[in-house]
Amino acid sequence: MKRGGGILLHPTSLPNQNNQIGTLGHQAYQFVEWLDRAGMKYWQILPLNPTGKGNCPYASFSAFAAEPLLIDLDFIREKNWLTSQEADFPISDLKKVDFDKVRNHHSKVMPVAYDRFLAIGGHEVEQFYLFCEQQKDWLDDFALFMAIKDHFRGEPWFEWDKAIKFREEKALNQYKKRCTDQISYHKFLQYLALSQWKGVKDYANSKGIQVIGDIPIYVSMDSVDVWMNPGLFDLDEKLNPINVAGVPPDYFSEDGQLWGNPVFNWQNHIDT
Repeated sequence: MKRGGGILLHPTSLPNQNNQIGTLGHQAYQFVEWLDRAGMKYWQILPLNPTGKGNCPYASFSAFAAEPLLIDLDFIREKNWLTSQEADFPISDLKKVDFDKVRNHHSKVMPVAYDRFLAIGGHEVEQFYLFCEQQKDWLDDFALFMAIKDHFRGEPWFEWDKAIKFREEKALNQYKKRCTDQISYHKFLQYLALSQWKGVKDYANSKGIQVIGDIPIYVSMDSVDVWMNPGLFDLDEKLNPINVAGVPPDYFSEDGQLWGNPVFNWQNHIDT
């Protein structure tokens, strides 16, 4: 990296009159243009992964997926998958964000957009199927994980029924069949979020602005990464973590911090 100025700003902090939180819509492109005019060379974004407990991107359901709340609904409206009324999210407080209300709004309108997307069909649907094929190494497992999580009303995977918690083949096949539509829906959300992000990133790069971020060393216990690969983490025979991550007391915290992320079983990583 060359020496240069930059700004740290997560996209959710961008202004947005329709969604209350910042998204990967017009305001993201406007921010890139401002960075260019200001002579900036870097945009540090922080993780864009799906947020877990506490809406924290460091407690994500996946190390590969994107947060669906970053999907800009104006872009969806422009594709005629939502009406203006459906895309609009009334703002009650310009100074604070209620992520639960935003998420609730998305959960109501995005299934509508998905149904219209399929009904309209055309080139976009072809691009969606191509995306699913190109990203299947992580997308199939993630979409299944999220569909099962929906079935269990958001409960963490280690509190699911024993058969699916341990990923028994019969149970996996049952949920794949039972949750077919929901699995496809979660793939659709990833297609939109990652396509919109690619558009923003490509635009920034065209302006000579590099996007940088940080890569957390740990993953969340309630993630598809751990559910799919329990042997790569320090878990006992019941799939409970034996040791978890944190930091000792320091300048920021007299008592230290207990993050709760399962630590890696390095020997199994080496053997794998």
